[in-house]
Order: sequence, then C-alpha cells, then structure tokens
Amino acid sequence: MKLNREHLYRLTLAAIGSGQGIVFWIAHRLWPEDPKAAALFAALVSLVTVFGLILELAWTGRNRTRLFTVAASVAALFALVTLWAWWQIPGKDALFQGDSFRLGTLAAASTLALYILLPYIQILHESGKPVFPYPELFRHSWNNFFIAGTGCLFAGIFWGLISLWVALFNMLGVSFFEKVFFSFPFVSITLSAMFGFGIALGKESQMVINTLLRVTLAIFRALMPLLAFIALLFLATLPFTGLQPLWNTKSASPLLLGVLLLVILFINALFQDGSGPRPYPGWLRRGVEGMLLVMPVFAGLTFYAIGLRISQYGLTPERFYVVLFAFITGLYGIGYAIGVVRQSGAWMGLMRPVNVGMSLLVAALALLVHTPVLDPLAWSAQSQYRRLVRGRVDAGLFDYGALRFQLGRAGHARLEALSRLGDHPQAEIIRREVERVRKAVSYYASKKIPPIPLADRLNVFTPSGSLPDGLVEALLDLYRYYLDECMKKGDCVVFSINVDNDPELEYAFVTSGEVYSIYLYDRDKELRWRRRGELRFQGGKRPLRAAMIEAIKKSKMKTVQPEYRDLKIADWVFSLRLD
Repeated sequence: MKLNREHLYRLTLAAIGSGQGIVFWIAHRLWPEDPKAAALFAALVSLVTVFGLILELAWTGRNRTRLFTVAASVAALFALVTLWAWWQIPGKDALFQGDSFRLGTLAAASTLALYILLPYIQILHESGKPVFPYPELFRHSWNNFFIAGTGCLFAGIFWGLISLWVALFNMLGVSFFEKVFFSFPFVSITLSAMFGFGIALGKESQMVINTLLRVTLAIFRALMPLLAFIALLFLATLPFTGLQPLWNTKSASPLLLGVLLLVILFINALFQDGSGPRPYPGWLRRGVEGMLLVMPVFAGLTFYAIGLRISQYGLTPERFYVVLFAFITGLYGIGYAIGVVRQSGAWMGLMRPVNVGMSLLVAALALLVHTPVLDPLAWSAQSQYRRLVRGRVDAGLFDYGALRFQLGRAGHARLEALSRLGDHPQAEIIRREVERVRKAVSYYASKKIPPIPLADRLNVFTPSGSLPDGLVEALLDLYRYYLDECMKKGDCVVFSINVDNDPELEYAFVTSGEVYSIYLYDRDKELRWRRRGELRFQGGKRPLRAAMIEAIKKSKMKTVQPEYRDLKIADWVFSLRLD
C-alpha cells in the first residue's frame, strides 16, 4: 500500500520519537555509577532530546540539510551545558553535597530556553535568512505550546489504553502483556513515538490550534482589566499599610514576582502580533497602561524585599534565582513602561523589539546559570564566605553546614579556605567549627542544636533512663519536623527494645500527635545510629496515644513472630504483604 504524504509525515515524526526512545532505553540500561561517565551519558541524552524535539516541531520535509545543521548546533550547545552541570556531581565518598541542586533547575531552564529558541529556529529553517518577523515569532511560539500539548495528550491517551489492555488481561490471569508493556524499553520507545505522532496530528490540525489560540487570547483579554485593577489597588493601598506587613509574610518576593510574570503573560496575549487595533475603550486602556507604568515599582519592591534577606542571611541559590527573575521582569517592566510613554502609531509598538531582545536574553540566562559564568552555587558560596571574612556575621553563628552540604564543590572550596584563615579575629572559632562540620553526617546534624533541651523534651523509657550517644543527632537528621513538634508539645517518646535478638538494644521513636508508625533505629557497621524502618500499625482500631504511652511506660511490649515468614529463593527474598 502506497503511503500518502500525510501518513508519511506522521510516521516520520513517530520514527524520530522512536529513535529518541531507543537512546533513552540504552542510556537507562547502561547508566554508569561513575559520576564522570554519567555526565557523558546525560549530555548524550540532552543532545538526542533537543535534537529530536527540534526536528519534530520544525519538520516540514523541505530544507532538511539546513534543519539538521541548525538542530545539531543547538542540541550540541544544550549538551555542553548539561555536561558541565552533571560533571559537578560528586562520587559517593565525596566530602560535600549540594551540586545535584542544578539538575532540577537544568531541566526547567532547558525546557524554557528551547521553547524560546524554537520559533527562531523554525523561521530560519523556512526562510534560510536570520530575519525574524514578529508576527511569525508570535504565531510559532503559541502554536508550539498547543502542538506540544497535543503530543502529550495523544501519548497520555495511548498509555491509558495500554493500561486498560493490561488490566483486562490481568483479570484473566494473563500477565504476559503486563511484563511486555510495562517494561522500560516498551515504555520509552512507544511513548516517545506516540509523542512524535501526536505532534504530527497537532501540526496538521491548524484550524483546531487556531481555535484554541483564539479562545485562550480571548480569556486573557477579558481578564486583563481585573489584573490591572488588582495591581493598581495593591499599590494604592501600600502608603496606608506601609511595607512592614509585606515583609512579615516572608514570601513577598515570590508574590511580587508572580504579579510581574502574570502582567507579562497577559499583556503579550493582549498585544498579540501588534497588528490589531487599540484594545478596550479609552478609559479602560488607560488603566492597563497604568499597570504597565507601575511594573518597575513592583520590580523595585521585589529587589528591596530580597535585598533585605540577602543583607541579613547572605545569598543562597534560591535567593539568587529570585534576584535573577527580578532582574528579568524589571527589564520587561522598564521596556513596557517606556513603550507606554513613547507611543506613536501602533499601540505599544515598542513591545516588539523589547520582547525579541528579552526573549533571547532569557534563553541565554537560562543556560548561563548552569555554567561557571552564573553558577548560583558558586555565587552563593562566595557571598557566604565574604559575610564571615568581612565580619558581617559572628563566627559562632555562621552556617558552616550550608557550605558543605548545600553549596557543592564551591561551598567545600570556601569551607577549606576558611580553615586556612590566619588573620581573622575569630580564626580559632572558625577552625573549630569547620572541623566540627567536617565530622557531621548531614546538614541537620551539622546544625548547632543544643542536645540537652531537646533530650529533656523527649519521654525516654530505657533501662538506664537516658539515650545512647549519637541517637539524638540521628533523630534530628531524619525527623527534624517531628522533633520540632516534640519541642513544642513535649510528648514524643523514645523506648528501647530488642527486635533482632542481637546483644544490642534498638530504639523506637514515637512522634507527636496521632500514632501511625513507630520508627526503629539501630547501629550500622560503623556503629552510627541509622533509621532501619517503620513499625506500622496493622489493622483494627487505631491505638489511643495516651493508652499506648502508658503501656510503653509499664514495659508492656514484646516482639511478635510474624504469622508468615519471608520466602528466600537463592539470593532473592520475598516478603508477604497481607491482603
């Protein structure tokens, strides 16, 4: 049977997706433990992912050499950024932690940067010239969103049908399909292929995409006056309330950034490609323009709010991103405010160059923060180091644990630099604290929390009436939230019991509030206390806390032989989960 052009197009994008899925499967199967080798694998996955997505969303069947060249170049850039971010991940026995923070932000930043760059790539592929008309950029940017959504929807429905298939045959006792369909190779290859197939369907359904776009823009247009009213009313109220209530929330910066991001989204949905007539009646349009004029004020408040936190506690990766977002939205705000003041001809005509320039800047920054140029961990480590060296924080109150456990290689380097300080007035305290943090097993264990008050807040039922050395630190490491409640209420319980018939006692921890589980602690091979698991309540009426604590106090507890023992076949152990 001869394939028509439409079928061939769908199969081409599905084949591209299948190729991606095969690479994902191979990478998953062969993923190495060595962090350097893993970085190379991650870069390969990034290369294939970006290259495939560009092909799927920009493919027209024409100018293939140009498309492959551009796609490969952009994908190589993303792969290099990924390689650097993963290269920072330390091995198992590293003396520091925190570099994995970049991996979560890298995925989000790569998605954002690729989404921004795709319209430019699509126009370059179609015309072959580095000329990017704003209406085309607008059309592609919104279309890509809905087309990618169609691909996700198609893949999701496909997987729902596959799951139904498996469930139906499982009822008949046929497990063959579950083994095949739920295996990683099948999931990786088929879902990637179905995503590509769904993208082809979305690109073919231009009328549907246009309808979705019109409906979405209509929603933004209808709600824009409400957003303008909220923003202007908020600023009008500030002189009467002052700024202190804003700072008291301790979440002022994210809220203000949220307002700015919504303004940017709404105004671009209203402006569209800039070819339409002036929106709204004159008086209502003035309100929208007033909102744009005060955008720099919101950005200034955001800078001031985060500046207060940084001056008090120094820079952290999270605060670095708040500063970065405030910088970006502030530039948008200044550009849009100038656009309101300098209007001539088309309404807000200056938005076109502002949006083009800012889009490229945002894409560049999204990638640069995952390079040595704007690495949030390095900047944060430098900020914290300077606070201590310049005497802005007392050496006894400084958070040394953050350098070791939260700021990765850069933090560890600064921690080592602190240990070599010789001319600081508190050099002896700094060296002592650095040495203490080096011995800590986790960030919370590195915190200087006095053990005596905490121990006094625990109800201890042991033969000696006290807890062994190191157990409180282990509790702090794993259950800081629960112990905060213990400090408030003083109703947590620790009791000893032997559950494994060795000479050493184990210790059980009962949290505050209603009892769902009891947490068991035992020593590891290095004689350090570790959580071994949870003792979960099995069926029946949940015990009343007071009655259970009274029973523990009277030593009315014992270990119980399981009704069904575990099954061991060769080196494999199977535990029974009762129905």
